[in-house]
Amino acid sequence: MSSYPGWPRVSRIAIILLVVLLALALALCAAFLTLPGVLSPRQTKIADLLASPIAYDGMKIKTQGYLVRYTGAFFGDRYALYAYDPMNQYFAENPSVAVGGNSETLDHYVSFVYDGTRFDIREGARPVEVAIEGTFRFRGRVTDASPYYIEVSRVYPLGQTS
Repeated sequence: MSSYPGWPRVSRIAIILLVVLLALALALCAAFLTLPGVLSPRQTKIADLLASPIAYDGMKIKTQGYLVRYTGAFFGDRYALYAYDPMNQYFAENPSVAVGGNSETLDHYVSFVYDGTRFDIREGARPVEVAIEGTFRFRGRVTDASPYYIEVSRVYPLGQTS
């Protein structure tokens, strides 16, 4: 007989081991869910998104830049986020990504309009850098739009959090 009343010693060890394993599994799940890009957006640069779009596909991201609305006869997306001020940065050296979301919300933060030939400051606006949070999507090869875009869930001027 056991020197302790109740369950045999092997049963107590098995229960303790099970509790420790459950605690470890719970800690790993919590760590995974708090990784940037799973529940909270992952801070990234537009150039990084463009360099490896498949790696970011479906990930929640946060990036910053200048919001531009296309006003010319364009197919595809109406908005894009440019890493730098498009009036002061050479077009080929200014990475951009298409942006999709509620037009009323996005229009409020548009700094520039692009008609296919030149960028202009939006009438009545002062250019302001914005932060965009959303889900990055890689469409693959398409002929009438950007192969990747950000589904916007939140946009705000840089320096503000709400």
